[in-house]
Amino acid sequence: MNSHSLLFLDMALRFESLMRQGPTYRNWSQKKLFDNLAWYWNRGLIAFFLDSSGVAHGLCLIRLFRRVEQMFDYSVHDPCGEFLFIDLLVADEPNAMADCFEQLFRRFGPQKIVIWDRGDRTEGGCPRMYRWDQFLRLARKLTYGLIDEKGDLYGIQWR
Repeated sequence: MNSHSLLFLDMALRFESLMRQGPTYRNWSQKKLFDNLAWYWNRGLIAFFLDSSGVAHGLCLIRLFRRVEQMFDYSVHDPCGEFLFIDLLVADEPNAMADCFEQLFRRFGPQKIVIWDRGDRTEGGCPRMYRWDQFLRLARKLTYGLIDEKGDLYGIQWR
């Protein structure tokens, strides 16, 4: 018996194929995948993009924490933390990625440091870390300019 709500299960089924594109989640059982997704869902640490027919085109899962040494402690959730870790970002079109970023910007505002493990690690094996301004430049590049240098989507201020 599954302990998740029907609304959550409906959304999780839409997100399943996107989640499996992330190397961490590729071989997980559906139950483990959905239980993990529920952790983000219940804390508002998820952003997604659905088209008008309800098909998922973008999904982003993040964690917030106060100290950098909490980076790999998945039990920590500090919504007032200054560090943001992108655990998963998958999008099949630039506007889906831009919309996911915009949802998170609106919800949590700028962060001191954004950590994003995109497979490009430092010499010591750590994921890349970006100051907020560096992350916005990367977001602008990845969304083909849909997010501007201030973090605004399509030139619309979210602050």
